[in-house]
Amino acid sequence: MVSEPKSDDGGVFYHIIYTIPNEEATVDVRYQISTNGTLSVDYKYTPNKSNLPNIPRLGMYMTLPMSYTDVSWYENGHEESYWDRKSGQKVGLYSGEIID
Repeated sequence: MVSEPKSDDGGVFYHIIYTIPNEEATVDVRYQISTNGTLSVDYKYTPNKSNLPNIPRLGMYMTLPMSYTDVSWYENGHEESYWDRKSGQKVGLYSGEIID
């Protein structure tokens, strides 16, 4: 399901609901594009069955214009944070410049 975009003085808002194959889960992604150019994405995974295995690897892929030069994220820091090094990076709000 794709909602009709709505706008107000703060920007444009819409969301998309995906159903995982075999209806095992749903993913609700809400997008907010603010008037200052900020893009916010809220990604929610909801299992539809109680006997599912561990949570699968989730992620997103998007293409942005080359004019986007700054990024902020809430997760592990700038350095390596592979599964065997998770304790080396603290979860927090980080930001950086995209260098081509």
